[in-house]
Amino acid sequence: QQQQQQQHQQQHQQHQQQQQRMNLDYCNMAGSNQAKAQYPYASLVGADFSGCNLSQANFFGANLTGAHLSGANLSGACFEQAILKEADLAGSNLAQMNAKKACLVRAQFSGSNLVGAQLQGADFSGANFQTANISGIIWN
Repeated sequence: QQQQQQQHQQQHQQHQQQQQRMNLDYCNMAGSNQAKAQYPYASLVGADFSGCNLSQANFFGANLTGAHLSGANLSGACFEQAILKEADLAGSNLAQMNAKKACLVRAQFSGSNLVGAQLQGADFSGANFQTANISGIIWN
């Protein structure tokens, strides 16, 4: 019975998280200062964060499919389990970011700084890392 109660509580928490998801699809936040911003599980499809300061921002489980993050400061940001399919991160500072188990399929990282980024379990098939600084990346 205790196990059933725990399972019910977990299901309730997951339901609450789904209800609290922000929908900011195609929003324009370009150039804004959003250091330590909180966007867990948010829907940010096609959003424009180019040139933003998003250092230490939390995008855990967020959907950033096709988002524009070029030239952004994303140092120390959390993208764990996030979807960044076909996102543009060209020229961004992604040093020390956490993208464990993230979907980075066909994402653009050209010219980005990924020093010390954590990419364990991430799917980066078809991603472009041309001219990116990938020293110290943790792949596995």
